[in-house]
Amino acid sequence: LLAVKSIEARVTTLEAPPQKKLLKRMTESASASALFLGLVLTLATMYDVFIVRPEADRIARLSKFNDAVNSAAKLRQDVILSQLQSANPQVQIAISSAVQPQILNNISTARAMLNGMEKADVGISQLIVLISEALNTGDLESAKSFVTLAVGKTDATPYLRSEAKRYEAKYLFAIGRFDDGRKSFEAAQATFGSTPASAMARTYIQSDLLLFEYSLGDCNKAREQFEKFVEMLRG
Repeated sequence: LLAVKSIEARVTTLEAPPQKKLLKRMTESASASALFLGLVLTLATMYDVFIVRPEADRIARLSKFNDAVNSAAKLRQDVILSQLQSANPQVQIAISSAVQPQILNNISTARAMLNGMEKADVGISQLIVLISEALNTGDLESAKSFVTLAVGKTDATPYLRSEAKRYEAKYLFAIGRFDDGRKSFEAAQATFGSTPASAMARTYIQSDLLLFEYSLGDCNKAREQFEKFVEMLRG
């Protein structure tokens, strides 16, 4: 009986799970903690790489873009004020020539920043400033890229969408596509609809088209647009 009990005790001892030593338990616990910490750090790194850094880069690009636009607008304003203070044509040309390299630099900076920005971050009003300055400085390639962005935006008021088409028309006239330019002027007017409240805005666009027609020297076209302009003034 004692021998049987001894055997049963030994079997029970062998079948029972072995008790882990303290050092082994600490080692396993440390490994699990290290694994968890590594997972947390990996997730934090991924969040930083894929979310925080791109957002910070987008904000930085947007800030540089806005600075370039504001600088170009400020330079043009200073030129106009300076030219008004002097009636000497030579002085006026010298003032315009002095700021032209700075404006071109602002245009280049704005265009470079656009490559990493979302379309929703850029407004038509900002693009119009850039289009205007690009046309003033003869940078037709930049003007084309700004015009394409402006007319492609639909998340804007009818006035801004009309302005985008009006500046598209100016660009098209600048590159010699006169028929397409006239169509863009017409599209700019059509954006407002035909309500009496928008009559003044449509007339202003017509006056812009009239000036372009006169600058081309086509008397028949100019007279046709002038007659239409007078008709619009009469209401």
